Amino acid sequence: MKNLKIKFLSFLVCFSLIISAQTETQIASELNKLGINSMFDVNTELARRGMSEADARKMAMVYGLDYDMYLEKYILNDENEPENNETNFTEISEVAELTYNLPIIDTVDAIDTLTVNDSLNNLPYFGYEIFNNNPFANKDYLIGNIDENYILGPGDEIRIYVWGAHAYQAQVRIDLNGNIALPENGVFFASGYTFSTLKNKLKNFLGKSYSGLRASPQTAFIDVSLTQLRPVSITVLGEANAPGPHLVNGFATVLNALYAAGGIKTSGSLREIKVYRNNKLLKTVDVYNYISAGRLDKDVRLMNNDVIFIPSRQSTIQLNGAVQKTAIYELKDDEGLSELLDFAGGLLPKASAKNISIHRIKPLEERTADQIFDRYLSTINWQKIIAEKNNFTLFDGDKITVYSILDQVLNEVIIGGSVNQPGSYSVSAYPDLKSLIQSAAKGIRPNTNTEKVDVYRTDLNGNKSFESLKLKEVLAGNQNLNLTQNDRVVVYGDLNVEGEEPYVEYFSFMKGADKTSNHVRKYWSENFSLYDLVFSLNPISDPNFKRMALYSRVDICRYNKDSGMYSILPFDLEDVIQKKDSIILMPFDQVHVYSKEVHEVVNKVVYIKGYVNSPGEFTLRENMTVEDLILLAGGFQEFADQKTVIVSSPEYNVDEGKISRSQEITVNKDYLLGNTVKPMTYNLQHLDVVNVRQIPGYEKMKSITVSGEVRYPGVVTLNNKRQSLKEVLRSVGGLSPFASIDASYILREGEPFIIDLGRMLRKNLSFLEDGDNIVIGDNSGDVSVQGAVLNEGLFVWEKGKRVANYINNSGGLDGKTESVVVELPNGFTKRKRWYNNPKVLPNSKVYVYAKPELEKLGNSEKWDKITNLVQVISSALTSAVVIQLIRQNN
Repeated sequence: MKNLKIKFLSFLVCFSLIISAQTETQIASELNKLGINSMFDVNTELARRGMSEADARKMAMVYGLDYDMYLEKYILNDENEPENNETNFTEISEVAELTYNLPIIDTVDAIDTLTVNDSLNNLPYFGYEIFNNNPFANKDYLIGNIDENYILGPGDEIRIYVWGAHAYQAQVRIDLNGNIALPENGVFFASGYTFSTLKNKLKNFLGKSYSGLRASPQTAFIDVSLTQLRPVSITVLGEANAPGPHLVNGFATVLNALYAAGGIKTSGSLREIKVYRNNKLLKTVDVYNYISAGRLDKDVRLMNNDVIFIPSRQSTIQLNGAVQKTAIYELKDDEGLSELLDFAGGLLPKASAKNISIHRIKPLEERTADQIFDRYLSTINWQKIIAEKNNFTLFDGDKITVYSILDQVLNEVIIGGSVNQPGSYSVSAYPDLKSLIQSAAKGIRPNTNTEKVDVYRTDLNGNKSFESLKLKEVLAGNQNLNLTQNDRVVVYGDLNVEGEEPYVEYFSFMKGADKTSNHVRKYWSENFSLYDLVFSLNPISDPNFKRMALYSRVDICRYNKDSGMYSILPFDLEDVIQKKDSIILMPFDQVHVYSKEVHEVVNKVVYIKGYVNSPGEFTLRENMTVEDLILLAGGFQEFADQKTVIVSSPEYNVDEGKISRSQEITVNKDYLLGNTVKPMTYNLQHLDVVNVRQIPGYEKMKSITVSGEVRYPGVVTLNNKRQSLKEVLRSVGGLSPFASIDASYILREGEPFIIDLGRMLRKNLSFLEDGDNIVIGDNSGDVSVQGAVLNEGLFVWEKGKRVANYINNSGGLDGKTESVVVELPNGFTKRKRWYNNPKVLPNSKVYVYAKPELEKLGNSEKWDKITNLVQVISSALTSAVVIQLIRQNN
């Protein structure tokens, strides 16, 4: 009982100290001022100041005082305590246990880390990020793929296409009465059908006019597609980023509408989004279900004039610490800590379930005028609450912190220093110092100082102690020490006592014999010479070393203990090799061996490009010829010019801007093949570039494809780069009796190549490229008429008929026409004019463009335009007069 009382009273003492007192005398004085003589006084004072037990304990930790000692001196014993405080001890002991894992604050400055801040600490708001990538921002959602159960209604646009024995097409919109008007076929009621049913209904309806649709076997076929979904107008109100009316498609749900409205502001609720239809609440949608569980059970398909209302957030709960997802969450009134942790993905493995802190702001109705603080901290044992299958209620503004378990490892002892296997070991396996050193750490290393071994100890309360023994006595069994948890054992080497072991350093332009580094540190020993160091790290017989080393200089940088600086002692490497052991190194010397590249190019290169098997950069060799380089490059490629090559060498002239000179070199084929000795020929120099050319006149063979109305369609390989179309057609057996050269076309790289094949054929011109696809057209086909005509559709092509004939077949023009264009199958387009009526070829397309309606202007607008025109003309005339006068004066 006494222990519990002392712990609890420490809260109050700490609280008083935070206000003013920091010395023992001040503590006594402060306690007397407050009149604290019993547990009853303690409870009253804490309640008056709005303090929780956890708040007081944290403040005590800030100052790190030994309150147990102070309480023994200044607080009365058990006899003076009222009996009615007995019930508080159990609660206090639980709080003391739960706050055991809180971090200890060593300095007064660290108190800022415990201050509850009104800011949201840059935590993200949970759930709102799903609106960052908005797929509905460009309104493309008004068009989309349709499932077979989609129910059609006014505003949907349908395209109907009949082909085979009959040709018919139409693109219509369902009107407000649910009908579609099919040109030449009457009116069909389409509203209310599913998309799959509509196809069958239209097939039966049009089958009355086109018998091939209902024939057996079927000779005509129908395709029905939706080209535009009817838009649904909905209104999004409340905390949306773009509130107001929006258009969505007939498949849209509440989530689609939220995307269309730009998402939800962080001030808006994700938990209770309301959908109203005909002024009645239809559904309430919780987006958290979608985010955390991947489902949106209450989402509904929207209808015209639906209203979606996004209210303000119901609560703002911060969650920090050892959880899967730290964030700011929104909870409903009936939700608590259990739901919050579910939304956060649960606790991390390192979380301390016994130590969850909750910062809370006192509700307005619970605050009193004499309170200084309106915030308080609770620490709960979540593990205990779960075991009792309870929950913990949270309130708006709560800030929850889940602490991690301590990093301290139980039953551990650590040994380090001059032992063969330092590390962490189990105390239960190695309970004494001798067994730890000999069995766990595998004994001591050579050059170990046996006069000393230290053991550093820290108990669970943080108290530290130190033991020092003689290592040789421990190993002999004359001394020993039983180890405890958290002991740290240090075994020392001789250098730890005598100072750092001397060494020398080697810096070379190339990596050493171990091929790992060009900077090596080696331990110094007496009579260790410069020759020994260089030879051991870079054997002087190494060809690369001999080729690249600067023999005229090698430096020793010697350390001067008095000045603390290095001095440079240069030597000749040849002398070092000759004298060998005469130049002795001193401790901490630095040896530098240099490359010839300090004053000349060592790694010389040449290049070969063009038609060889492995073009690129090669190392220049002594007396290297063009033929030698060609061999290194893998020899000639097929179709390479093997007689001569071009060699370009650097040659600079600043005044003329010259950077190289080139010459043609004849290749000695006999030397290249090894049939003769090396001839007196051109020797390559550093940076020369050899260019191997292609044989004159070489060109890759061309193949084209001929299809359509020819006797032998297929691939044709051209015999001549200028081969004409006439010769190509002759090679495929000529045109068939059904061919139309005017209706033929060419595809080049998959795209139409606009060219008049009839003209090319008549003039016998060459224009073909590799990969061309010549399609010889048929002298039969259809003609499509689209645009501002009374009846768009497909018509059978008839020889000799012109554009006007097909427009008349379409019922004539529909209103004022801006232009009429015919697109021929060969890619050419021609415009119909009053004086010109172009011919139509098979598979042509006729486009009739309507003239846009002119904007009707009122009288005032007409007068403004006339006034502006007069001003422009007046300004232009004035400028002309001024220019004329200037010319006359000049």
